[in-house]
Amino acid sequence: MNAMTEQRSGSAQVLNTVKEINEITEQVKLGSSEMVSGNKEVAKESQKLVESSEEITANMKNISLSAENIKKSIEMVLAAGEEERLAIAKVSKQLEQLSV
Repeated sequence: MNAMTEQRSGSAQVLNTVKEINEITEQVKLGSSEMVSGNKEVAKESQKLVESSEEITANMKNISLSAENIKKSIEMVLAAGEEERLAIAKVSKQLEQLSV
């Protein structure tokens, strides 16, 4: 009879251990599911960051091109101003010759 009691007790312990293992396994599954969900959210946010970076890069290129165009326009205005100065000097010189 004692052996049967010990066997019953051992079987109960095994069942309790299996139950605990199953509970731990379920907790691991839940934790894994949360990690997967978190990783998906991180991936979404990373994609948004990549898209924002690409947009910023494109805007910076546009700003650079615009600045270059402004620089060229200023150079053209300065060159035109220099041409006008030279033309005025010629006209002034010719007027001086006519006045003499």
